[in-house]
Amino acid sequence: MDIIRNMTSIISKFKDLINGFLLFILIISGLSIALILRYYNFNGNLIMLISVLVEFVGITLCYLILKNNLEESKSPEVLSKKKGK
Repeated sequence: MDIIRNMTSIISKFKDLINGFLLFILIISGLSIALILRYYNFNGNLIMLISVLVEFVGITLCYLILKNNLEESKSPEVLSKKKGK
């Protein structure tokens, strides 16, 4: 039984690691796009516009991922409270 519990714990931690890496990539996406466009000598206004749009999409996706994680972490507490009553 302990082996199964440990495997689910490892899988859960691996999932958290992937989510953290995804959040990191989404947050720095605007900066990376700006640096790439600057390297190719694009106009500063165009760089700003594209970077802000990419950053907005990244932050929106980060919000949705974090909201999903918070709902998953709250659901076991709700279930345990219902069993106790």
